[in-house]
This record gives sequence, structure tokens and C-alpha cells, in this order.
Amino acid sequence: MIDQMKTSMLKTVDPFKSLFPIAEDTLNAVIEDISSNGFDHSKPIDIWGNIIIDGHTRLKAVKHCGIQEVSVFQHDFPDEQAALEYAVHNQRNRRNMTDADIARCVRVLDKKKPRGGDRVSDDAKNGAIFEISKIAQKPSHKETAATIGTSPDKVNYTRAIDDYADATGDTTIQAAVEAGDISLHAAYKATQERKKETVLNQSEHYTLEQWATLSTSDQLQLLSIAPKKVTGFNRQKNDNIEWAQWSWNPITGCLHGCDYCYARDIAERFNGELGFQPALWPNRLFAPQKTNVPKSADQNIGEKNVFVCSMADLFGKWVPVEWIEAVLDQVRGNPQWNFLFLTKFPIRMVDFEFPANAWVGTSVDRQYAVERAEKAFRKITAAVKFLSCEPLLEPLQFTSLDMFDWVIIGGASKSTQTPEWRPPRDWIYNLENQAQEAGCMIYEKTNLWERIRDYPKE
Repeated sequence: MIDQMKTSMLKTVDPFKSLFPIAEDTLNAVIEDISSNGFDHSKPIDIWGNIIIDGHTRLKAVKHCGIQEVSVFQHDFPDEQAALEYAVHNQRNRRNMTDADIARCVRVLDKKKPRGGDRVSDDAKNGAIFEISKIAQKPSHKETAATIGTSPDKVNYTRAIDDYADATGDTTIQAAVEAGDISLHAAYKATQERKKETVLNQSEHYTLEQWATLSTSDQLQLLSIAPKKVTGFNRQKNDNIEWAQWSWNPITGCLHGCDYCYARDIAERFNGELGFQPALWPNRLFAPQKTNVPKSADQNIGEKNVFVCSMADLFGKWVPVEWIEAVLDQVRGNPQWNFLFLTKFPIRMVDFEFPANAWVGTSVDRQYAVERAEKAFRKITAAVKFLSCEPLLEPLQFTSLDMFDWVIIGGASKSTQTPEWRPPRDWIYNLENQAQEAGCMIYEKTNLWERIRDYPKE
């Protein structure tokens, strides 16, 4: 709706006024034009309420010229994010976006976009079921790039530069981009070089309680800057997860409390006081960069597959969002591998964007877990979506398995609390019939009698 409004009523506020700083030569040109021709009422200033969304230069010019009233177009945006996206679209269509403009837009859009996610509360106690709260999440690099009209690479460069500045307090590279002295690509390379020289003196691992005591900058540094000593993947020495010949455990520990859990038995035997508490291992986080894909992966896809957090549930509600995003950043940066994720809390996976080399799965051992698996996986987008029915503890009936590509079926090894278990063959046949009707590939584990071992197509 176009209306008239007094200039004294209009407000210029952040983040809108800082999105595109007013250049002095541009302002002088607009002042000269308005002085000669007056304000062009066919081109109203965009507002939201009484806040300037687009038209800051013209408003400053008309005030300089003593004009008391201007035409405005009143927008009805649902929220500030929508208003910001409109402002960015308008500017990108009328100017050549510099790298400084792009970085500024990325920064503003990242801070304003909400997402679901869980953070452990500060008063969380070891071994408890933790309180969780919503925190901010960046939109995907592709979403932000589309809004700004730039490449996804430039979005990622900006985020890496900003993360480095937040983690170290060194803003000189940011400032150089803003001043136009360096491109985003060159600035990104510069941060990578400085990262090699900036390593936090860190512990081997951090429990949730220890993590909560760290400053935000120390947390960022642990997640974005590789320590001097980085461990690689673990090569599998048994056939427990033969569909992935490598495991990677940058996060360990779990609070689900399953009585048949082999991982808890291992952790309590070898991890000392840490036991099976959830913990971050910074020296393991950068492992994808330290292990080469073997040539045998051309004939055996299992050699290319990495089981992520075989000793944890990465998407358990107690795991900080920052840990999950740090793992996904490593996955995005190492497309030569396939990374397999498995959770008993699939609804949380919906909050994350998975790269093309991520295989995403959920565990279903009893009928009560079927509905939550179906509900979540109808919403999840991934290159491969799989279902792990291991151990298969009772007959399962799904409404549909159309949302899955691959079904893994298995029994259970002996644990300290439960005996070895092999499900009856008729339960297996029933589940496999459902999988075949949906076009799913089937993989039977070693702890069954006779085995089918198919892989999904990449």
C-alpha cells in the first residue's frame, strides 16, 4: 500500500541500515537529483511499520534537502527474516554485489534465521536427562546463496572467516574484506593458514559439564581449528558393522540406557572414569582429512563407508547442536567418503541439512518405535535413508517403508546384561517382504542364520 509519511516518523535501524552502508558519492548524486527534480513519488520508500527496509540513501538525501514528507510503500512482512530477505533481493537487483556486501548479507541472514535444536542447560548434571532449549541455527549455505544471489562457496567462505574471528578474536581478515582489500576466497585461505598457528591447549575430551564451562570463543576454536595431533578413522576388526569398514567417533557416550548395548560395555571397560558419559573428542573431529580411501573401495563400497559415532547417538537430545554441526561440516568437506549416521531419536535429524555423501538411518527394535521412524523419515532429505532393525526384538509392521532405501536386519551379541539373541526367521521374512514391496535393498547381519547382503545404489 502506497501512502504519504513524514520523514520525521521514519526510523533507520539495524540490521537494515548496516546491510549496505551509504557511499558518499552515491548520496551526493541522489541529493543533487532530488534538489533539481524533487522526490520521485512513483518510487516510494519501502517500510515495515515505520522502519525503513529499503531506501536509506533516498531518506538521508530528502532530509538533507529539507523535504518533510515522502511516499512510502507499507509492507506486511511476517517477520524480520522476511523483511531482510526482501531488502537483500532489492539491493542485489540494482547493484554489483561486492564481496564485502555478500559477507555482510551472510552475517545478517545467519543471525536472524531461527532453527530447532537442543542445547544442554548450564545446570545439567552428569547422568541426568538434560533440559533442552531452542537456539539459533544458520540456514543452509545454498538457501543463503540463493537469497543473496551469490555462490554457495562464498557463503561458506564468509562463515569460516567469521568463525575464525569469533574463536580467536582476530578480526583483521574480516576487516580487510569489509574494506575491499581482499576477496572472500583469499580471506578464507588466509584464515586457514592462521588456523595452523592458532591451536588451543586442549583436553583429550570434554564432557557436557566441561563443555558448558568453556567460553563461546574456546568452544568455537575447538570445533573449527584442528589440534596439532589428529587421529584417523578406526579400521573395523570384526564384522559387527561390516557394511562400513571404518568407524569415526568424535563424539562418544549415550543416555538411552539400552540393556543390550555393546558400545556401553566397551566404553565402561576402556574409558576409565569417563565411562559412557557423552563427550567430545577434538583430536578425532578432523579425522576425515587424515585417512585415504583405499583403492579396494572401487570393488567394495564398505571400504568407502564410515560409520559415524558407533559409540554414541549423535542425535540424542542431550548432544549440543554445535557438536552435530561440526561433524556435518567435516562430512561436507570430505566428499570422497560416505558417512553413515544412525540414531534412535530420528525426529531431531529433521532439523539438519545432510550433504550428498551422508547416509541417514534410524534404529527400530520394537513396534513402539515404528511410528516415530516413519514420521521423521517422511521429512528427512538424504542421498540414502536406511532402517536398522538390530536387534529385531519383536515382529515389526510398518505402514510403509517407501521413505527408506535400505533395511538392515540383525540380532544381538551377548552383553553384560543380556544373552545373545537371534530373531525367529518368520519375523525376518515378514520384515523383508515389507522391504521388498517398497523397493528397499536388504542387508542381513552376521548374527542371523542365513544372510542377504545387498547395498543401496549410490
